[in-house]
Amino acid sequence: MRHYKIEAFENLVNAFESLPTIGKKSAIRMAYHAVMVDGFAGMKLSHALETAINCIVKCTKCHNMSEDELCSILCRPLP
Repeated sequence: MRHYKIEAFENLVNAFESLPTIGKKSAIRMAYHAVMVDGFAGMKLSHALETAINCIVKCTKCHNMSEDELCSILCRPLP
């Protein structure tokens, strides 16, 4: 039996596997689903990750997640 290596798929599996609590089997399932079963869901995930990475920062005062320099949860004064 021949084993074919698809580098793009292996890279995707490795990326999923690098996340906490995701093992090899789960990474393979998620990669397969994102590529072969529901490509639209895969694209939504890709877009959401890119947007989050580009927009979310640490609040400069309390280090909570924020889209602004100061978070609206703990550090902004109430009107």
